[in-house]
Amino acid sequence: MGIADSFKNFFESFDANNLEDTIVDYIVNQIDEGKVLSEIMDSPFVKNRLNDAQRDQILNNPEIAQATLDEVK
Repeated sequence: MGIADSFKNFFESFDANNLEDTIVDYIVNQIDEGKVLSEIMDSPFVKNRLNDAQRDQILNNPEIAQATLDEVK
């Protein structure tokens, strides 16, 4: 499972399709540019779209963490 799929699975609980697509695209692009997930979660783009709890859930989700590691390998 790729990083985009992992994020899409995570966001299913929020029921926000447009927001989901926007955030997933942004995160995947940022990871492709070499940024780490914690740095991406602190960016204004993400902070303006997700609350603190949502960002913490992403950072602490093992499936997303593994997909992020797989993406940068």
